[in-house]
Amino acid sequence: MHTLVLLQTGADVVASDISSESLVLLKAKFDGFGGQLQTQVADMEKTPFPSASFDAVVSAGSLSYGEPALVDAEVGRLLRPGGMLICVDSLNHHPIYRFNRWLHHVRGDRSVSTLRRMPNLTRIQSLSQGFAQVELGFFGALSYLMPLMTRITGENTARALSDRFDRLVGVRRAAFKFVLVARDRRPAADNT
Repeated sequence: MHTLVLLQTGADVVASDISSESLVLLKAKFDGFGGQLQTQVADMEKTPFPSASFDAVVSAGSLSYGEPALVDAEVGRLLRPGGMLICVDSLNHHPIYRFNRWLHHVRGDRSVSTLRRMPNLTRIQSLSQGFAQVELGFFGALSYLMPLMTRITGENTARALSDRFDRLVGVRRAAFKFVLVARDRRPAADNT
């Protein structure tokens, strides 16, 4: 979904994943974009790309799959000066979501390392270091109620009610997701 949005902007996209099978499926799905999409098997903690080789790094739901300090350093290494980071991911503060993730772990659907690495406000602040401009948005305080709300009010009304609630309460610590857009990466010497 997120790769499609990037491709539709006209950007040249290098999609990486540790799973070669996932990349084969991605390449087949977006075959119509030709040379605009490249894929590369890569470990997000240590990618095979040269330093300062990307104008933007985009991460969608993957931060909990790598050791935070290593991933954050790799993002900084990969970005050119002036580059940007766009990240959408889950937030690890809401007790209902934490409990749900723990249940998934108990059932064998989630590893303990992803529970430990789920982004929090401190991690978001760490990712924001070294950028001149940072925009941060939170949403989804009522995501756990969406299946019930959708049945009662319909999908569009439920989504509108959830969005209105997020704006009304200034959702931050109760958010399910966050979006970070960090622009104008300063050269490493300036990142103190």
